[in-house]
Amino acid sequence: MKLKISQSLRLFISKNRGKKEKGLCYWCGLKFSYGHKCMKPQLIQLLAESMDEKNNLDALAVENEWPILFLQAMMGSHDFQTMRGNGKTGEHAISILVDSGSIH
Repeated sequence: MKLKISQSLRLFISKNRGKKEKGLCYWCGLKFSYGHKCMKPQLIQLLAESMDEKNNLDALAVENEWPILFLQAMMGSHDFQTMRGNGKTGEHAISILVDSGSIH
């Protein structure tokens, strides 16, 4: 599947590459470690653009690739770093597991 990366995300990645190499938190600049919490709260905003059906299909261009399915997802196992949700694709109900093992 091809994903389009927005210009703001490209800017964020290039701007914070040095912080990642130095082991610093992207948001507050302090040393990053497992379980790190930033001192000041951050406001994160997600904006969705309305797209007509033609543009929507162009944005979701799919290549002929086999999907990757991990054993943990097949077994339905999850731990404190895994978010579980239910979804629907077409008429099929699906279970969604998202591994959030790393904050950055």
